[in-house]
Amino acid sequence: MAANPIGTTKLRLDEELREIKEGLRRAKVREQFLIESAEAVRSRDIHRAVIDFEPQIIHFSGHGSLEDGLVFEDATGQAKLVDALALAGLFELFADNVKCVVLNACYSEIQARAIAQHIDYVIGMSQEIGDRAAIEFAVGFYDALGAGRTIEFAYKLGCRLIRIAGIAEELTPKLFLKKQWNEDLSSSDRQDFGERATVENARSNNVTIQKELQVFQFEVITVNAQGREIERVKRDAQYFTENLGNNVTLEMVAIPGGKFLMGSPSTEAQRYDNESPQHEVTVPPFFMGKYHVTQAQWRAVAALTQINRKLNPDPSRFKGDNRPVEKISWYEAVEFYARLSEHTGKTYRLPSEAEWEYACRAGTTTPFYFGETITSDLANYNAESTYRDSPKGQFRKKTTPVGSFEVANAFGLYDLHGNLWEWCADIWHGNYIGAPTDGSAWFHDNDNEVRLLRGGSWYYNPVFCRSAYRLRFFPDFGLNIVGFRVVCGGAAART
Repeated sequence: MAANPIGTTKLRLDEELREIKEGLRRAKVREQFLIESAEAVRSRDIHRAVIDFEPQIIHFSGHGSLEDGLVFEDATGQAKLVDALALAGLFELFADNVKCVVLNACYSEIQARAIAQHIDYVIGMSQEIGDRAAIEFAVGFYDALGAGRTIEFAYKLGCRLIRIAGIAEELTPKLFLKKQWNEDLSSSDRQDFGERATVENARSNNVTIQKELQVFQFEVITVNAQGREIERVKRDAQYFTENLGNNVTLEMVAIPGGKFLMGSPSTEAQRYDNESPQHEVTVPPFFMGKYHVTQAQWRAVAALTQINRKLNPDPSRFKGDNRPVEKISWYEAVEFYARLSEHTGKTYRLPSEAEWEYACRAGTTTPFYFGETITSDLANYNAESTYRDSPKGQFRKKTTPVGSFEVANAFGLYDLHGNLWEWCADIWHGNYIGAPTDGSAWFHDNDNEVRLLRGGSWYYNPVFCRSAYRLRFFPDFGLNIVGFRVVCGGAAART
């Protein structure tokens, strides 16, 4: 599959395709191979090609972006980026047929890592790869497959041919194996960062916090299915302020304990099966960040004494002290709260998935805490798409400063729909069968290290911003659509 949209650097895609066909034409086992090619690829062409041809190997040639994804084309021939999370979700559906994916495109390592959750063999490029190197790799890879060699051997031959050609890019292609996906996480990280998030000293913390509580006021808006405002009320909530130094503070809002139905009902529009079964959860009271962690807050904590790993003080793509910090991996978020806990003497952590959804819903049972739908006047997401009968709106294509929309949910929390995906503590489970009912994070009954993201982002359609929507992602990568917020107190992690 080849894509070279208008406005992107011209690639030698015809030559690469010819070399692949020639290698397989000469193959000892050529009767085992059938090549189908598609050029000027639109994102929708991927699933159509897989459905039509049921390939075992998918080879993509074209452009890529380290953060934004692979470059496909829209209906007008212009460049359209498809991100790693979306690609991984697509390939998950076809994992029974597809055995190998080759992303012979610039900066495709993150996309390859994401897809390798589901596909046995995935090859991506760790940096920009030149036309000549990409073609040499394709020649070696398919010559080896045509000779009946393994995919691992074919990958190595492709890399060797780059070197033999005198091109200093033989280390650019990277092979990821599904069976080794979880093993890539170092044992020291697992020991230091794993499931040790507890709140053993929450009681003493709460005694201190109660003395620090203040009250703030905020507005809550409700809209109907067409996105029209039908109610606006003022509320108040309690919070305390954590001083991070250099006039940087962190506001933590008191979330009252209670019960709620976690997941989505079967009647909710565009719901997913992994949001089932709905189940009642009892959540103890806790404190949650009023906003996403900002870049100023991140920088202040990154300057504190290291606990387990280094932190880049300025990782974000979209700069601004009051913009949320992004490109944060799960492990980096854990290091942040570890340093914050050491600095303050309180126990900070990531929210459990149950705590996150409970805090997001704030007593609502609708798809969004705004009501039946969402609009771009209330949240930052890709409003070129709509949910139910809401109108189209502005697609800002970047993060917005925290609290920009000046409306909160009924608990006093901002930006839980859109802006950035938020890490949760839990390990991924494909449904809620056997899930804890006490609000704790869910670590048992699964042996993977995949973690949970909630809330949607500036890049995603509104359906993915719903209160119940769940997304999984590997913990050692951060993208410019991923951030987090911290909690203090509440339910202990369940192991």
